[in-house]
Amino acid sequence: MSEKRKKAIRLKPLSRNKKATSTEDLSEALERLNTRAYGQYAISELASSIPRKRKPNSWKDPEVAKQYIEVSFVSYLARRISYAEYVFFASRWVEGIHEDRWLSGSYTEVLKIQERIDGLNRKLGLSTDKYWPKGDELKEYRKLNKEYDALLDSLFIQALREFGLKELAVLNEQNPKEFESLRERGRRAVFHKKDTVEALREVVLHYEEEARKAAQAQAYSAAIVALGSGLEGILILRCLKSKKKAIQTASS
Repeated sequence: MSEKRKKAIRLKPLSRNKKATSTEDLSEALERLNTRAYGQYAISELASSIPRKRKPNSWKDPEVAKQYIEVSFVSYLARRISYAEYVFFASRWVEGIHEDRWLSGSYTEVLKIQERIDGLNRKLGLSTDKYWPKGDELKEYRKLNKEYDALLDSLFIQALREFGLKELAVLNEQNPKEFESLRERGRRAVFHKKDTVEALREVVLHYEEEARKAAQAQAYSAAIVALGSGLEGILILRCLKSKKKAIQTASS
């Protein structure tokens, strides 16, 4: 190879970013470190106060729900779980309380709408074990059903606020599709860990989010490491998709 060619491809030494880091940026970076350290400490403290075996029907106990929501939060602060997993774990406990209140008849406003729906069905000769085929409902029935669903959604958002999950309540209220997407990603990350492809996709998304946060805090080295980890996941996914090509490439 000629000297001219070597000179053309020679890598330049890495240079430091000459832009001075502001006090605000440093404070933000330190705050993130302190938050993570607090999360690690809080997990060990909470672990000793929560019984290893849950009692039957504990899923509808508000006090148990508060404990596990707190565990979910500090686990996220310590970066032991992703934000999507936190959304799933925290909202899941609130869903249990919300469902129990609904089924036990604690939501009187919901019962009133249900009585109107039942009255309409009786008027039309429809028994309690029969339902309208989708698309064939009467306009009045469709309207009542829409009110029923909207009220349940509103009560769930209220329950999120009740248990201190204001951020999730606002997200569900303003962008329900994003809330459901995060919750589903968290659910898959928890229950589909043996599904290699799904698990890798969640890992890639997690590292992408971590890289974005690090870059915003001007922690560029951390952002590069996170992106590199995400890229590893993408390459593995590609290899899994084309196993023959991956084997050929590795053996060549």
